[in-house]
Amino acid sequence: MKRWGPLAAGVVLAVIVAVQVLTQSDGERLARADIPTVAAGVDVLAGIPEIPARVRGHDYRRAAFGGAWDDDNGAPGGHNGCDTRNDILDRDLVDKTYVAITRCPTAVATGVLHDPYTDATVAFVRGNQVGAAVQIDHILSGAPTITASVCAAHRVDDMPLTATKRVVGPVVL
Repeated sequence: MKRWGPLAAGVVLAVIVAVQVLTQSDGERLARADIPTVAAGVDVLAGIPEIPARVRGHDYRRAAFGGAWDDDNGAPGGHNGCDTRNDILDRDLVDKTYVAITRCPTAVATGVLHDPYTDATVAFVRGNQVGAAVQIDHILSGAPTITASVCAAHRVDDMPLTATKRVVGPVVL
């Protein structure tokens, strides 16, 4: 009798494993039956309409956004004596030094940007050519379709603005 115990346990285990394998295989076969197949040589994209190249509108007016980098606003940093560009540089750069300029008594003179798009590290030094390495990007979905009042509200709102590395050409993200 003692010899039959391990043998019976082995048979029960084998039956349980067989049931599991057969049940799983049926489920996999059912799932695979729902997968569409395409005959060789069929262009699956032929039925999808192509969107024509975007035509750049000639109705863009920078003035619709109000005064460039205006400090006369209710956004964070507004009425602090610094224009919006300097507010964003102060917010987004690290390891900063400061200098007083006409548009801002505490303008960033030097700093380091960790670019949110490319993950590049950019050294910022104030100046016409060198300072241009860091741009301020407006992140506003649907910008071409927004109203004049929304443009005015967002021209200086620091939430949809971010400092970013100046890039010529497209960035592959």
